[in-house]
Amino acid sequence: MPRAIFLLTLTGLICGAAQAATITVNSTDNLADADDGLCTLHEAIASANGNSISGGSAGECHAGEAHPVVDEIVFDASILPAHFFPITAYPLNESMAIRGVNSDLVTITGIGFGRAMVVQNGVANAVFEVSDVTFFDNSTQPSQSDYGGAMLVMLSANSSLTLERVKFIDNHTDFGGGALGIYGNAGGQTTIRDSLFQDNYVQNTQTATESGGGAIFIGANEQVTIENSTFVGNLVFNLPLAQPQSDMAGGAILMRSSNLLPASTLTISQSTFSNNSAVGVGGAIALGGPGFPSEHGELILKHSTLTLNTADSNDDQTTLNGGGSVWSASSTPMSVFNTISALNTDNSDISAPDISGQAITYGYNLIGNNSGNTTTFPAGQPNANDDWVGVHFAEIHPQLDVLADNGGYTPTHLPLAGSFAIDKGKCNALTVDQRGFFDELSGLRAVDDPSVSNALSGCDIGAVEVQATSSNTPPEAIDDDYPMLEDAIPSIKPAAYGLLANDSDIDGDTLFVSTYGSSSHVTSTGWNADLTVRTDGAFILDVPADANGLLTLPYTVSDGLNASNATITISITPVNDAPIFTPGSTTLWVTAGSTLTVPGWADSISAGPSDEVGQALGFDVGMATAGCFASLPTVDTGTGDLSITLTGGANGICSFDVALMDSGGTANGGVDTSATTTVEVHVGTQPTGPIFSDGFE
Repeated sequence: MPRAIFLLTLTGLICGAAQAATITVNSTDNLADADDGLCTLHEAIASANGNSISGGSAGECHAGEAHPVVDEIVFDASILPAHFFPITAYPLNESMAIRGVNSDLVTITGIGFGRAMVVQNGVANAVFEVSDVTFFDNSTQPSQSDYGGAMLVMLSANSSLTLERVKFIDNHTDFGGGALGIYGNAGGQTTIRDSLFQDNYVQNTQTATESGGGAIFIGANEQVTIENSTFVGNLVFNLPLAQPQSDMAGGAILMRSSNLLPASTLTISQSTFSNNSAVGVGGAIALGGPGFPSEHGELILKHSTLTLNTADSNDDQTTLNGGGSVWSASSTPMSVFNTISALNTDNSDISAPDISGQAITYGYNLIGNNSGNTTTFPAGQPNANDDWVGVHFAEIHPQLDVLADNGGYTPTHLPLAGSFAIDKGKCNALTVDQRGFFDELSGLRAVDDPSVSNALSGCDIGAVEVQATSSNTPPEAIDDDYPMLEDAIPSIKPAAYGLLANDSDIDGDTLFVSTYGSSSHVTSTGWNADLTVRTDGAFILDVPADANGLLTLPYTVSDGLNASNATITISITPVNDAPIFTPGSTTLWVTAGSTLTVPGWADSISAGPSDEVGQALGFDVGMATAGCFASLPTVDTGTGDLSITLTGGANGICSFDVALMDSGGTANGGVDTSATTTVEVHVGTQPTGPIFSDGFE
């Protein structure tokens, strides 16, 4: 398929502050940068970093604006869904925002053993954003002492990175941070929001220093905030070690901050950790480690759910507990508020299946088993701290449903009826839960179940709120009807006239076509048709000649959070095709006063395509030479026989025209008459021998 070239318009600056440049990626090519009329993702990032165009041809990336302007990199709908395969990591050095349409439509996978992206500010106070993309199956080279299988983040103070609606799936590294490595000891700020970390891992086949963090590794002097996100199936593992206490830590997140001032801070709010696993401590989260006693990082954990995580998955620790959900060696107590930690597992001989380490409770937590932390979380339903806490012989089961799509950007565990989490929490002035759901009446997160006694206002413990309603209104998708004429069908409907042209979203979200029926269809009259739909609603219809009838298929319109269904109906109105026949000889010999019948003179008599078989047919004869024919010649539509009768006075050469007509009419430009055939009738007897121009034989 030829590569499309899209014209980008350079907009001049009007007086005043510089406007952010919008650089549109219109190619998934992975070739070296070239002035070829295309803007690849690598070229777009280079243009944003260097504030220069990628070439002089139309369609090239135009220049970014100088810092502090945040350039925007977007993706042309014509290439979506798009998969990019960087040979080397994309370097983000000057302020920019890479914005996909939806994480299912833009995927980045580094080729070979190389991460996809490095975010390292080359200017002070840089601002970076990556949203609505997926990092899939990235990795760093085995045995390389490095962090971040998909992305490495090294930001100086007052520089920031925001990851929003990003998926990290199946990424891995050999040392730490299977998906994301955040370190550099420089004081950067990283915010992760509405994102999914799934099946990332750290696999160290060496016996040297171990690290961990199946999804994320956080080093010293970093400020990290995680909101409304889910970590599921992440893990760390290594070869058996002589010192099991040195096994890899933090199935989902490992933070190591040996600096006392400034120490790293990790704030987790309204997030879910499920089925993460570590061979060492911290099935979900670890701060420090048994071999790192000088740990000063701070964890703030609130409105979250941690369940089904496993520490000491290789069951070899005998001298210390593992912390099935959270393990901390930090001198700074972790803060825990309105959080579920239950049904986690610690296989060590001194088991602490839920939270291990210094902690401060702010109440309204559900702790399934307080083994390893009875001081901070004494048993009680509730206890004096307003926590619901079980013990090893009488654990509290949180009664959570399986991890599933319960709305929102990420999967969650919804409390089942009868769960201790329902209405026993405190969420103050929170307006939504992890999914973006709320109480339509109050405009706040808490939804009171009148059948359950409340701890306070009826807020649920954990990341999600039962009986809440999405705060995002689904888009309004309206059925589409496109009338078209047979054989006059345009090959493409542009976005302005496509499937989304009549759809709307009250929240002002960008809409896209997320799914549609299979591309191959059969019309109501039996014709095969191929329909290709772009994410922006533009579509291309490819049908064979003479096709007509109704073509219908469902499609889904999404605003990135919610979706609505509609149907496209393409009505192809039949247009009458000309009838056809194959004439016999158009030069005939007939003696005057006689009749000639030519059997089967008209062959292959047809009304046209198969859908016109039932039309009435008749031959029309005209333009006959005067005085030659006793009556107009006739052609029988059933047999094709031609009958000619000449007058007694006919002489010379006589002629007539014959055409086949059908009953299909001429509406909408139809044609009801075939091409005209002229027949010459020579009066007399057809010569039988050779005749020479000079009259001699």
